[in-house]
Amino acid sequence: MLPPSPPLTPRVFGVFVAMTALCVLSSACANSGFSTTPMVASTEEGGMAGFTMIKYSRRARPGGLIFVQIRTRPGAVCTVSLALPNGIWVQDFALAPTRANAEGTCVWSWHLPTDAPLGTAHLTVAAQGDARRYDVTIATAP
Repeated sequence: MLPPSPPLTPRVFGVFVAMTALCVLSSACANSGFSTTPMVASTEEGGMAGFTMIKYSRRARPGGLIFVQIRTRPGAVCTVSLALPNGIWVQDFALAPTRANAEGTCVWSWHLPTDAPLGTAHLTVAAQGDARRYDVTIATAP
């Protein structure tokens, strides 16, 4: 059985977002095990490490809903972050790290800021040592 997750305070969440941003934007990621490119590794059971993207919002309007769903190993810690087109990271408690349920599913949904700039935002999802970046178009029309 996995130990319970520590409480998520605004300070802990802020540190998580800052560390994720630092790693994504710096060359320090090269030796940290965190990657912004897809990677796949074998597990002892012969399966695949990482995650499978099930669904994510490819387009959204300012103030609109963003949805992400992945599948990974049950109990795995999963993270998500979103950098807006202007480089500002979205800070929302809905973006907190989460543990995959018994089926291995992690789900996040949150609203973009109403003043989110138009353009291409960068969604980063990570689980099981696998981190990938996806583009999300923020536009006023569908």
